[in-house]
Amino acid sequence: MIFAALIAFLALALAAPSSNAADSEALAAEEALLASISVTSEELMPLALETALVADGRPNARICHADVSAWRDAATVIQTAVADATGVTLPLVTDTDLSPDDAFSGNLILLGHLDNNRHVARLYHNFFVCLDVGYTGREGYVIRSVHDPFGTGKNCILVGGSFAEGTAKGAADFAERVRAAGTQGELALGRLMELRLDATDRAAPLRGAMSASQRDQAIAQGRKLMFSPGQGRSGVAQVIRYGIRYHRTGDPVALETYHALMLALLEYYRTDEYITGDGMARYDRDFRDAWTHRVGICWDLVEESGAFSEQERLDCTNLVLRLGLECVLYQRWNRPASVEKCAANTNIVHNHNTFPALGVYFVGNYMKRHYQRTEVSDWLTVAHGIFNGQKHSSKPLEDAAAYQWLPIIHTMVYSLAEGDHTFFDEGHA
Repeated sequence: MIFAALIAFLALALAAPSSNAADSEALAAEEALLASISVTSEELMPLALETALVADGRPNARICHADVSAWRDAATVIQTAVADATGVTLPLVTDTDLSPDDAFSGNLILLGHLDNNRHVARLYHNFFVCLDVGYTGREGYVIRSVHDPFGTGKNCILVGGSFAEGTAKGAADFAERVRAAGTQGELALGRLMELRLDATDRAAPLRGAMSASQRDQAIAQGRKLMFSPGQGRSGVAQVIRYGIRYHRTGDPVALETYHALMLALLEYYRTDEYITGDGMARYDRDFRDAWTHRVGICWDLVEESGAFSEQERLDCTNLVLRLGLECVLYQRWNRPASVEKCAANTNIVHNHNTFPALGVYFVGNYMKRHYQRTEVSDWLTVAHGIFNGQKHSSKPLEDAAAYQWLPIIHTMVYSLAEGDHTFFDEGHA
């Protein structure tokens, strides 16, 4: 079915449209292609909201701490609490004791931040956590569960702060939760998102919960932009803004705003005449290439929040998938020759390559990790190929004003998320 739909689409896409009927056939072929890879209600992934740390009297997680005394001490506090509550001792390891592949093969309690624990850094560079030396302030801390980030079926719980003081407080808070939840030989914790942020300068723009009136105003403004011709891109920026705001602050009103605006984006894609009439391979006046990766990232971060019904989750997942497919069709990366060319690429590129490449990279990873969609393997091949040449150079195929920086920024985002440090190791940054 997938192959037949693809062949039908290719045949129509390569032929010059000669009538409205041909246009209708092309649109139908696109829709058939999308339907062939869309997620069904039966396939909708179960959310991994519970993290089993001790099961059947045996350790079911490791405590991985930064190799620094304050973080080691905090890890010991947690280890003691688990043993007191369950009679089971979880193993302690440093971040260098675990390879990147081994680290996420089981449930993990992480203590550290971007600069002192490489496995926290891996989560950070994929946007799952925010903890660096500027996030919590000296006394603040985070207790955040990260649900199956890499499609292994295993969760992480990040505990601690930007500094030793906050890390000690975070470990003490988490230890109390462990003692309250644990029983002999068993310990499982539900979704955790405890963010105690100091009033630091960096946090100031996001400090404090949104009011109901601010929420309503943000939703109205986002919808107005989204449904105004030529302003859809600005409306989507508001979707992303409030998704990230919730992720960074835990503000439930920001989550309500994101929920409403994500549903508005669904409505926009279902009803806008330009989108529905011109099809998925259109040249897009909203420049969807520029924001597909951000929409996909935000959805992966917020899906487990509880704000979305099962039907809404299904609809949003398939919208994100559609955005990735639109990048593929618009760039003609659905053609085998294009995939082969990208796979062999050693050349520098420009932003109209790297924007959609980030889109198919993040959306493709999400679909492959959580839905085992082999159809996106070509998407990922294209993304890797686009950046394969650029990661060896500090100069992209751009000279125009700020555009010359876009491919470089995108290359760094890709490289850090992928864990490929070639661009940095060769000195191009």
